[in-house]
Amino acid sequence: MSIIHTEEDVRKLLDPAIRLLAIPKGISCFLAGGALLALFRGRTFEVKDLDVFANSEKDFYNLLCHFIGKFNKSMETDNAVTFDMGSNFSHTRCLQLIQRRIGPTKDIINSFDLTVCSVAYEFHTGLFKYHDTWYKDADESKLRLGSNDIMNVSLYRIDKYESKGFKLTFDIEKVCERCEQRLGCLTTGEKVCRTPTES
Repeated sequence: MSIIHTEEDVRKLLDPAIRLLAIPKGISCFLAGGALLALFRGRTFEVKDLDVFANSEKDFYNLLCHFIGKFNKSMETDNAVTFDMGSNFSHTRCLQLIQRRIGPTKDIINSFDLTVCSVAYEFHTGLFKYHDTWYKDADESKLRLGSNDIMNVSLYRIDKYESKGFKLTFDIEKVCERCEQRLGCLTTGEKVCRTPTES
């Protein structure tokens, strides 16, 4: 499954979410990750949540106050504050305000573990931002490591995207070995890696 929608197509698909979130002017923030990838690929049924990131601590605080006044807060973790939007956008009511990563759009998406997720839509500018290899990787359904930090790689997410037809461009066993070396040992007694799928 390749890219089938243009930026303009996705902007139209996002319009209900933009109206639903109603982010006030003056707040710099962006939507990023798997939801945008699914929209560009014409797979709206794969949208499980909307991940919103703030460009600064002040923007995060203002967004948090805005969302608390607008939606029901359902959960909070070190990673995100989760809200129930009350009505569906695509196939989800789940909104996550990410609090583990705050900063400039390009810095945040370039820190993602997989390049296919490294796409953002800035609410304050109306522009899309991408990792340098995002379009090629997304169009060819290739999984490429996006972050230099090996501990940032999620094996769960790799499995998830492989199940959607994406192919690895790296040796998963080597990634696991490097993670194990950094950790010193596995925290679970089971083997976390699989036989790599080469592409």
